[in-house]
Amino acid sequence: DDGLPRLRTSVLSKMPWVMAEYRRYYTCAATRVGDVAAARKWLGPLAAIDAPLVRAYLATYGGIFALRAGRADEGQNLLLEGMHGFDDAGTPQLMQAAKFQLGRVIGGAEGARLGDEALAWMRAAGVARPEPMIDLLLPPV
Repeated sequence: DDGLPRLRTSVLSKMPWVMAEYRRYYTCAATRVGDVAAARKWLGPLAAIDAPLVRAYLATYGGIFALRAGRADEGQNLLLEGMHGFDDAGTPQLMQAAKFQLGRVIGGAEGARLGDEALAWMRAAGVARPEPMIDLLLPPV
């Protein structure tokens, strides 16, 4: 929180993807420790930025929050929307992370297929331990 005033004075704060990544870092950390209120606080201001990456983050975290609240259909739909949004934003690593997390939620043969595809993509991209990297990119439900 202390770093945000310094970042706001930088030209970097005018770049949507920089602000999205800055806020995503805190959102992810809060989500991982189960503090959804703090995660929403960090994620909320991104709604004012109209960029594909931001829309994908909002959908994906909306899905994670919905799933944690027991709203399975809504959560799965939002994760799927986020997955496609990351693809549209040209961020294949995030698309694969969303695919993996969606696979975990769906389960069964289809979930395993999604997870295997995501892990294969990560390994082909040179990630030695894909599951921890995926959980760093997008927290598990």
